[in-house]
Amino acid sequence: MKFLTIKFINITSLMLLPILLMGFSKSDITTRKVFKESISVSTATNLKVTNDCGPIEFKTISGTEARFEATLSVDGPTMEEINKVINQFELSVSESGNLIDVSANDNVKDWIRVKALFVNKNTITFNDGTEAYGINEMDVSFVIYLPEISKLSIYNKYDEVKYDNFNFDVEANLFSSDFKGGDIFGELDMDLKYGDINIGNIQDGDFQLFDCDSKVLNAENLNLNIKYSDVEFKDIDNFYMTSFDDNVSIGNIKDNIVIDAKYSEIILKNFTKGDFEFFDCDVKAIDGKYLKLDSKYSDFEFNDIDSISIEFFQDKLKVGDVNVLNARNTKYSSIEIDKIQHSLKAIASFQDDFEIDVVGQNIKNLEIEGKYTDLIFPIPSDVSYFLDANLTYSNFSFPDSCDDKDRDNGDQAFNINCEVKSPTDKSLSVKLDLFDADVVIK
Repeated sequence: MKFLTIKFINITSLMLLPILLMGFSKSDITTRKVFKESISVSTATNLKVTNDCGPIEFKTISGTEARFEATLSVDGPTMEEINKVINQFELSVSESGNLIDVSANDNVKDWIRVKALFVNKNTITFNDGTEAYGINEMDVSFVIYLPEISKLSIYNKYDEVKYDNFNFDVEANLFSSDFKGGDIFGELDMDLKYGDINIGNIQDGDFQLFDCDSKVLNAENLNLNIKYSDVEFKDIDNFYMTSFDDNVSIGNIKDNIVIDAKYSEIILKNFTKGDFEFFDCDVKAIDGKYLKLDSKYSDFEFNDIDSISIEFFQDKLKVGDVNVLNARNTKYSSIEIDKIQHSLKAIASFQDDFEIDVVGQNIKNLEIEGKYTDLIFPIPSDVSYFLDANLTYSNFSFPDSCDDKDRDNGDQAFNINCEVKSPTDKSLSVKLDLFDADVVIK
């Protein structure tokens, strides 16, 4: 029995030996080599820069010569294996007319890295079939010294792009990258997945974002097509956005804002003209002049809006002062208004709640047509108006001048046409065409 025990221990030790020896391997070597190129450019130059092996940094300079410095850093077991990587690397610069293409090219076809209990494989295969073994890390830091040009196109994966300022149009196609810098005195066309943006002012912007965090200062004209992203902008002249499951914060919009969004949370400041289409969104804004809302299952909270047009399905709207509200084809929705100044019109309402806290003295029009809709619209006691009501199975308190007492006509149909407080041609017009409704107008 003693012999068998010793034999078992020896076998176990042999199995554990490769695992224990992994922690005592020879130290690796880190080597760096700098590659440099330069080329003449002009304000008509379109420059394309590619680096999929590491970060890119742009530094603004004067003159007419662009300089490129790529620092290749390789960590491996021997200089023989490291030199295989170095010999494959190319800093490629090609020119065709006004187009210059610059690429940090590692020429890697595939890199297989497997580290398991009994398998440890690390092989780089290059485009020409050469193989390098045991390379732990390969990185290319690319620095571009760039004078003023016409347009810059940037391509990067898995790393960072930095700049100070750009005085030209920029196009960026990035994957799992971060884009950081100052102002861009030109257009920015950004296509980014799984990255962060933190930059200054831009002129016009066109953004395609997927699972990104973006912070930008001011823009003139901005187009956003975003999913699963957190986006923050300051002031914008014109703003167009398609959004899916995003968090969006926008400052003041000088002119137009158009949004098509689903499952998003949106915060706005002031705007002039808005056209919104929402599905299951939460939206907050301060003041606006003109607003069109087409929505389902959303919550809205605004301060003061001059004119609103809505088409709702199971939505909630809370708003401060409103001059004009037009509603059409609203269903199962709640509309709460602090004060209505000029008119409220709702056509084809179905099971909605309209609650107005205060009606202004200069109110001109109230028109409601619907079924199962509740209305609270407290007309000031000194306001004269024409009343034209067609009510079926509804609860309604008649004005004193139209009936000698309050009446509940829950089981009846009433058609009433009367005048309250001697109205004139300029007085308020009240038209009600309701089925199974609760109405309060005094």
